[in-house]
Amino acid sequence: MSFHFGSFENTGTMNTAQAAQKLVLLARHRAHEFAATPLASILDTIHAVGQLWRPGGRYYSLALDALDTELSFSREMTAFTLDLVTSLCDRSLLSRRLSAEFGDAALVDEFKARGPGVARVKAVPHGVLLHVSAGNVFLGCIDSLLSGFLTKNASILKLSSRNQVFPRLFAESIVEADTKRVLADKFAIVHWAGGLTEVEDAFKSSVDAIIAWGGDEMVKSYRKNLPPGIPLIEHGPKISIQVVFKNAYEAADPGRVAQLLARDIMLWDQAACASPQNLFVQEGIDLAALMAVLGAALDAAPLARGRLDEDEQVELLKERYRARLTSLTEGGRYLEGSSWLLHYDPAPGLRPSALNRSLILKTFKTTQHIVEQIAPYSKVLQSCGYLAASDEKDELLAALAVCGMQRFAPIGSVLEGAIGAPHDGRFALMELTRLVGDEAGSDVLHFINESIRTVPFYNRLYAGAQLTSLAQLKPITGADLSAEPLTTSNELLRPGAYDGYIFSSGGTTGKPKFVFFTTAEFNRTGELLAKGYAAQGLRRGDRCANLFVAGNLWSSFMAIDRALNVAGAVQLPIGGLAEPELILKYLEDFKPRVVFGLPSLLLSLAALSRQKGARIEVPVVCYAGEHLNQLGRALLADVWKTEQCFSAGYASVDAGPIGYQCRFCTGREHHLFSEDLHLEIIDSEAVVTSLARKINPVIHLRTGDQVEWAPAESCGCGSNDPKFILHGRTDGQINIWSCRIQLEEIESGLFLAGIREPVFQVALTDDTITIYLEGASIPGEHAAAIIRASIYKSCKDLKLTHRLDHLDKRLVLQAVAPGALPRVARTGKVRSVVDARKL
Repeated sequence: MSFHFGSFENTGTMNTAQAAQKLVLLARHRAHEFAATPLASILDTIHAVGQLWRPGGRYYSLALDALDTELSFSREMTAFTLDLVTSLCDRSLLSRRLSAEFGDAALVDEFKARGPGVARVKAVPHGVLLHVSAGNVFLGCIDSLLSGFLTKNASILKLSSRNQVFPRLFAESIVEADTKRVLADKFAIVHWAGGLTEVEDAFKSSVDAIIAWGGDEMVKSYRKNLPPGIPLIEHGPKISIQVVFKNAYEAADPGRVAQLLARDIMLWDQAACASPQNLFVQEGIDLAALMAVLGAALDAAPLARGRLDEDEQVELLKERYRARLTSLTEGGRYLEGSSWLLHYDPAPGLRPSALNRSLILKTFKTTQHIVEQIAPYSKVLQSCGYLAASDEKDELLAALAVCGMQRFAPIGSVLEGAIGAPHDGRFALMELTRLVGDEAGSDVLHFINESIRTVPFYNRLYAGAQLTSLAQLKPITGADLSAEPLTTSNELLRPGAYDGYIFSSGGTTGKPKFVFFTTAEFNRTGELLAKGYAAQGLRRGDRCANLFVAGNLWSSFMAIDRALNVAGAVQLPIGGLAEPELILKYLEDFKPRVVFGLPSLLLSLAALSRQKGARIEVPVVCYAGEHLNQLGRALLADVWKTEQCFSAGYASVDAGPIGYQCRFCTGREHHLFSEDLHLEIIDSEAVVTSLARKINPVIHLRTGDQVEWAPAESCGCGSNDPKFILHGRTDGQINIWSCRIQLEEIESGLFLAGIREPVFQVALTDDTITIYLEGASIPGEHAAAIIRASIYKSCKDLKLTHRLDHLDKRLVLQAVAPGALPRVARTGKVRSVVDARKL
């Protein structure tokens, strides 16, 4: 029985070229549909299939009984393999696998930037894949099929004569789980006799790519007469080894080492390409003792060896007699159990074993000696399990990789396969796609229209219409986001399940909003911030203290942690909630070059360190969340000898990173993260669209920040990212007396008057401006006059309206005790401007 794109057919084997071409024609139609299927739907469906294969379930039990007769594996080995099916289909593991290979799983859905650069990339399926499966490990053909699904290829799976039952049961489980026919009609399972060239040639001439798993002759047959332009992804015969160094072995428990070696040998009775066939043992290790403990470990193996056919028995018999001969004439040694054979062959050189738990042992002096022995097999080397000290490991990996070895893993884990590791020197999923580039960079309008189509909130906002111009955009606010909290609504999310983080932001309003970042999006946040820190002169290996606050659904600590990891810094993850005295001790003891944190916290710590006489020097301070005014900079320079103060990144939790400062930015200048952010300035306010936030999009968001474009000129850092000037919050603008006074104009006046208390608040009461200064004595009239004159000089509106008399009569300075100004409970920030005027 065959399976043809959604239905089972009583057609038996495929034996004509016409039948093959008809099947490929149907596959091509399905491939066109499949290419437009969202990845989230594919992952959900595969996950649902995996749940049907839990141990004890119907499919598990049917397969366990059927495979007992079809395969030679022991029942225990078959059960062990079936136990892997559910995890093989696990949504989160598949997502991680995609992200590890493509850099971002979203590349199979859409054009997206893949690392630095302007061009966007999409992973496009080949179309119709022919999977030629092998019969050595029955799970292998399903893994190949799943790879086709993940890359949106329609698949035709050609079964091995030794592996018929399991794939058909798996097809049944897909049909049962896939009620929406996401996958059920996107693949076929067929069989034809080996050597039937008419059918084979028909497939070769009509599919878009071929994956060939199996022996050398089979791979050669598919390579022969293959038309130009049809990729052949070969997974032919391989040979793998184990290596044990003397120092590492003597430092370990011999029994445990033997258990790990035995695990790699027993799994699938050495039928897998990664199964070791030779064990290289460094001279000086007691071979007799090693063979004894290894034999005991194989005797105790929890998975019994399977049945042997006549050919396998002959191969084992030949190896047994060869072992006896070398032990009599060449100084060899062998040890044999009821289901295993260990043969120390003193003749140098790698050679294939008889498999089925037969291991050939070789000795070596140095790593170069191993290279000399395995070099003749360089084209077919695959995996190396090792037990080595760190310096020995480095030398081993470097030398054997050049010799042709494709994979390395500690002994006992070689057959597990790590997510993100290449297979046979290539990334398997990437080979099933073509990477197509869009060199025009990000298309803002396309991104917005895609969000309107897929995100309920924006679909409702624009009544499902597709925009033809950015002028049609409607601004949204933080209140709009708060109205659709993720605790009760998915209106702001694209449909589908994703791994990632939920963060909260409240800012100075105190009312929290919740936003969602996928893991890939949050990783991108780290990359962007790291770009900014590199532009500020952060060097790899710089010691950096992270004093942002972790927990409470806040993102800042984690974002800085991710960025410093990308930047290669040595981190001190202290956090802002640690006891102040303990923070000062860490800063004094570890002497970080850079400290990251909120200005309010940094300034209070600087004041405390001056009070306690702590010997702390912090050359660079990176701040975020509040503006660090001139008063604060002066305090840091005086107490911590701080030479440079940079923004840790202009960002919002809603939109992510927006801008960064380089060494050549002055004052409030920032570069725009232009690859990921679209910035408009409307009535002096920054309005942003994040092109990086795909799942929880932020489109035309009013930030509440007052900005203006900096003069268009080249920057000394060499970046082409445009610059803008961040003046502060729009709610920090003081509208009074028909004039607009900026908070920074008041800061400048305080500084010129010699006031060095950095924490202050401006309160508007009726027609008066009161400036509260924490920890300061009441300034004299001379200082007050300097402040008023400075504000008047810098404020265009005051000069135009001749309102100096208002400043003289209605600007009041008042000192308050340290810590007396109220803080926002969620953030610890001091609200810069409080408007208490009566309406």
